[in-house]
Amino acid sequence: MGETANNNHKPIRQLSILSTSDGFVFYHADAPASPVCQLTLEVPADFPDQFVDIVTKNGWAGIQALSVVVSDHSDRFTILPADITDPAEQRTFFNSLFLPDQPGELIVQPLSDGKQLFCCEIPSIRLNCYKQLFPNLQVYSQAFQLAEWAFKEAGNHQQTTFVACKSGRVLELFVANTSGILFSNRFLVKSISEATYFSLRCFEQLNLDPLTARTVVTGGKELAEALNQYIKLVEQAGFTGIPEQPLQLIS
Repeated sequence: MGETANNNHKPIRQLSILSTSDGFVFYHADAPASPVCQLTLEVPADFPDQFVDIVTKNGWAGIQALSVVVSDHSDRFTILPADITDPAEQRTFFNSLFLPDQPGELIVQPLSDGKQLFCCEIPSIRLNCYKQLFPNLQVYSQAFQLAEWAFKEAGNHQQTTFVACKSGRVLELFVANTSGILFSNRFLVKSISEATYFSLRCFEQLNLDPLTARTVVTGGKELAEALNQYIKLVEQAGFTGIPEQPLQLIS
């Protein structure tokens, strides 16, 4: 197990936990730029024991007064029309898109465009662990948070917003305008060049103007710098998972 901490043990009222491709990052919600600690899992089987251990050691388990927001990374997500409200029908549509995997719970969250539902499956072993540890818990899909942020930013700026999130070999792309989500998908990439290619193909597919479409990149400056060769308005952001502002722009 790899564990790092900033040795700041002041009591906190809200904890934000981000799952990553190889572990978890823990943030004090009032100071999202500075992680409280980080847990690297050498193999998936290290969960849940090492996760429980770090939560317990830091005194976060079973505290009703501590609001905990978990932003869980899952590659199993899709968007459905808002009029599909029956849970069984939602599950049927979801299962038609994804092959059976480990047991999981379907998390369905309405997008604020009022037209679509964001559906994500989170493994039951993870969700049950979160629920047992944290009595005051909210769980979100990271992909949902990125899509929702893109839509809200498009409305705030009256400008089509393109969000690219690269984590390891995974690239997730979300595009929104003032009417709703235009695109959401994930790709496995081996290099920055491949990530750049998929991003530019998305621009081409949606007929986005590289001079006016706002582009926000999270997960490293390399992709931002590569895209900036072709796209004018490129910004970098850090992902915090905090519901009110899951992305923080880096000036």
